[in-house]
This record gives sequence, structure tokens and C-alpha cells, in this order.
Amino acid sequence: MSTAVISTIIAATSLFGWLLSSEQIPQKAAGFLLGLTDDKFLLLLLINFILLVCGMFLDSGPAILLLSPILAPVAMSLDVNMVQFGLIMVINLTIGLLTPPVGTAMYVASNISGVPILQLTKKLVPFWLIMIFVLLLVTYVPQLTTMIIK
Repeated sequence: MSTAVISTIIAATSLFGWLLSSEQIPQKAAGFLLGLTDDKFLLLLLINFILLVCGMFLDSGPAILLLSPILAPVAMSLDVNMVQFGLIMVINLTIGLLTPPVGTAMYVASNISGVPILQLTKKLVPFWLIMIFVLLLVTYVPQLTTMIIK
């Protein structure tokens, strides 16, 4: 059953990816984002925001399949290393999985542990702050991630 669900998601996102590429949506989205500002700092902040919000509503797998073709060209035009960009995506989407309103991982943890969601949310605040700090380090100090691959 799990394999069928995952295969269906991959098939749907593959179809969506084909539609995106045939309509040149990634190029248009990249042009739109790059047209907003020339500041690399602000564009990376905007990418982080987009990924975090998407992570709150989508599971990581489908979100990566949907957003990579759109955001990777933007990151490339900003001279962001693709390993660094991959980490930015994964960290953002993981934070989103633990963040209301949907935060599927948070609801699963609440269900398994028996801890009410409101109580769990209050306890997660320090962890969110740490995760956001790590995200900002990965985003704005590329040497932390790129030194590993050199």
C-alpha cells in the first residue's frame, strides 16, 4: 500500500514536472524571482520562506520533486553550490514538517506519544529556534557545507 501511494505521488509530480518544463515555468519563475531584487541575501531569504511555507503543507518528497525544477535555476544564477542548495531545501522542508498548521511529523509525534498538540507545540519552540539558526548558517555561510565536498 505504501509503495502504491509513493508511486502515485511520484507519477503525479513527474507529470507536473513535465508540464512545468513544457510551459517553461521554471525559467519564468526564476526570472520573476530574480526580477524582484538583485540582492543575493534577500533572494535566499525569499527562497527559505517559500520552502518553509511549502514544507508546512507538503511532505518533503513531493515538495522536493515539485520545487527543485523551479528553485534550482534561481540558486544557480545566484552562484549557490547545489549541495548547499540541497541542504537548504531539506532543512527548510524538515522544519516545515514540524510546524503548524499541517506539520505532519508533529501530528504523528503527538499521536504516537499521546502528548496533546498544543503542549507539543510549546515544547518545540526552542528546537525551532535552533533549526532556524542552523538553516541561516547553512544558507549564509556556504563554507560550512562546501568544505565537505572539496
